Amino acid sequence: MIRAGFFPGKRDIFFRELALLRNNIQWDILPPSKYYPIIKAVGDYLFTFMLLTFFSPLWLIIMAWIKLDSPGPVFFRHWRTGTKGKPFMMYKFRSMSYGVEPHAPTPIAPHDARITTIGRIIRRFGIDEMPQLINVLRGEMSLVGPRPEMLFIVDRYSEIEKKRLLVKPGITGLWQIIGRKDKPIHEDLMLDLLYIKKQSFSWDMFILFETIPSLLMSRIIW
Repeated sequence: MIRAGFFPGKRDIFFRELALLRNNIQWDILPPSKYYPIIKAVGDYLFTFMLLTFFSPLWLIIMAWIKLDSPGPVFFRHWRTGTKGKPFMMYKFRSMSYGVEPHAPTPIAPHDARITTIGRIIRRFGIDEMPQLINVLRGEMSLVGPRPEMLFIVDRYSEIEKKRLLVKPGITGLWQIIGRKDKPIHEDLMLDLLYIKKQSFSWDMFILFETIPSLLMSRIIW
C-alpha cells in the first residue's frame, strides 16, 4: 500500500485505476498529450543536473567508501532493455562483493553474505540506484518509468508484457511507491501498464515526490 505522502487525492485515484486495470488487462494504451514528451524530456535533464550537482559530495563519499570496503570497481554495470527493446548499459553503485554472478537472484535479506557493509546502507535508501542519473543524461532512462528489465527475461515477454517497452525505463515508478520493490521486476506488469496508460506530467510529479517518503519510511530493505 502506498504510504502517506504528498498527494493523498492521487493515491485514491491510483487504487481505483489499478482495480479497473486488473479487471481488463487488455486495456488500450492511448498516446499522451503531444506536449508531454517534450516536458518530460526537459524535466528529466533539468532535475538530473540539479540532483547531480546537489549530491556530488555524497557521490564522492560513497565512491571512496566502496573502494575501501571491498576490492572491485565502484560501479556495477549491467545490460538492460530500454525503449522498443533496445539494450543499454545500466549503472549502479556496487553494493555486493566483486565477482558475484550478475544474473543471480536479488538479495532478499540484509544479512545476505554477498552484500558489502556499505552495500547494506546504500540499498536501504535506494542510493545504489543514483548512478542511473547518468543513463538519464544519455537518454536511455527517465526519472520515472517502468523498471528496466534484464534482456533474457524480455526475450520471453508476452505481447501484453511488451507494452512495457513503449516508454523509457525509470529510476523510480509506481512499483517503488507502492512498496513492492522487494518483488521480482517482471511481477510488476499491472503497475507498469497503469503508468503508461496514465503518463502525464502531474503523475510523474506525484511519483517523484511520493518516492521520498517511500524511501525514508519504508521498512523494506530493498
